[in-house]
Amino acid sequence: MRNTLIFHIFILVLSTVIIHPIGLVWAKAPSIHIDLSFNNRFYEYGQPIGVTVTLTNESEEDLLISKGFGSMAYYMHMRLIDPANQLLLARQPDAYHDEFPDAPPVPFVMHKERFIRAVSCEVLPKNWRQRSQTSDILDFYDMKLPGYYSAQVQISAMVFKGDPCDVQDFNWLGILKSETRYFYYEGATEVYISPGQWDKRWQNQKDRPPKVEVEIWPEEGKTAGDYQLESIKLNNVEAEKVLKVYSSKREKEYLQALFNATEAIRSLGDIEVSKTYSVRVSGKMTSGEYFGGSRQITIMPYVKNLKVINN
Repeated sequence: MRNTLIFHIFILVLSTVIIHPIGLVWAKAPSIHIDLSFNNRFYEYGQPIGVTVTLTNESEEDLLISKGFGSMAYYMHMRLIDPANQLLLARQPDAYHDEFPDAPPVPFVMHKERFIRAVSCEVLPKNWRQRSQTSDILDFYDMKLPGYYSAQVQISAMVFKGDPCDVQDFNWLGILKSETRYFYYEGATEVYISPGQWDKRWQNQKDRPPKVEVEIWPEEGKTAGDYQLESIKLNNVEAEKVLKVYSSKREKEYLQALFNATEAIRSLGDIEVSKTYSVRVSGKMTSGEYFGGSRQITIMPYVKNLKVINN
């Protein structure tokens, strides 16, 4: 219902702008500050991604604003951009019913001997502050790929001149935004890379370079047969071989991919000894969806033995 109501409001506002083409130019955005903060900058596979959004009315007066503005779950209004430059919006809970096809138009009310279009609004007191937080945004956003994400809170709002709240006589209409934040996420796919320490000498090794082994564990509800084996890459390096391996410990199949260690370490670009680097493993499902995970490795001047993970 709220979305349909907003549609009617925008139609009415549009007609006002056409009649008064510079009306919105006079409007000044309200002094409502949005602070977006994450509890880390780097998130490992399986680690919850906690976020806190705090809104503060920094103006020197009370504000009449759109109904429900002061009680939103603000973290549900983030725009996330994933490493593939795809926009991710929050999933709505199963019990969420916010719009109905028969929502009524904005009603007329009598005010000062004339009819106006009035909507519900609420008072946002000066110095008002509201915090909204969740321990894990993975409960609401479909974050699959490994890499850097950007996040920004964007909340549409309408500030009115007085009560009743006339949609054609407002102070400001627009979108309030937080600063953009960035963080790294290892991805939704469980992967293991062996060895975890890479020998810097691999960069120039021409004869019989060692192998980097990667384990890829199917996500919940998936099997090893749901992956396009030929699509699997490590930092854009193609796998030399991909096998389906049965784990007696977990009683399920996983994928084992082998990569040329020289090509793998060169894919990191300029490297330094004792520095840690993120290595991405990605590919496609048979459904056409992308998957991915990542792990951190450390560059060493010399690695004596290659340790292989056994499951």
